[in-house]
Amino acid sequence: MGTMSKTCEPDLYIYCEDLLAKKLLKKILPLELRKRVYISEIGGKSEFRKVYDYHQKTMAKMKCIFIWDGDVDNKEIETQFEDINFNYCFLHPSGTPEFNILQTLKQDGIEKLTQKLGCSSSEETNDFIKKLLTLADHHDFIYEASQSMNLSEEEVCNYFLDCYKEIAASQFENLVRLINSCLSLQNNEFLTEHNR
Repeated sequence: MGTMSKTCEPDLYIYCEDLLAKKLLKKILPLELRKRVYISEIGGKSEFRKVYDYHQKTMAKMKCIFIWDGDVDNKEIETQFEDINFNYCFLHPSGTPEFNILQTLKQDGIEKLTQKLGCSSSEETNDFIKKLLTLADHHDFIYEASQSMNLSEEEVCNYFLDCYKEIAASQFENLVRLINSCLSLQNNEFLTEHNR
């Protein structure tokens, strides 16, 4: 960790909402960036301010960036953070990662996912994705898929994220660039764009 500082401390702390976001970030970040960052899921968008306050009290000299899911609007961020400057961006420009993953795979990844999941046909996979898209809470799709496919949640998550990364890698170029930019900021400097 910490290639610039040559210490055990990361050069940047990345805080994201949940385990799926953390796993996705680990898959999309190039190795040279992954070596320099520590990614932590915090349990939901309502926790960002608490984590920010804790980070400021305990690690104020360490850089951090908050990565919100795309379903958070600017008003929510302003309500939590009032007039505080901090580094943040979005995992997706809009919507939850779960919905974006399912929608992208439905449109462009049926063949890849059919092979990964061992489904008998593309039609079966397509019907399965459509069913997952009807869930009241898209956050439940990994659990529901694991139950339907008789696979562990870890296996299902990896299959879906691997397919998604192959298909949607270009969607994350701006996010990776912003994280890289955050690494080069001085402690009292902040990102001026937020990939939305």
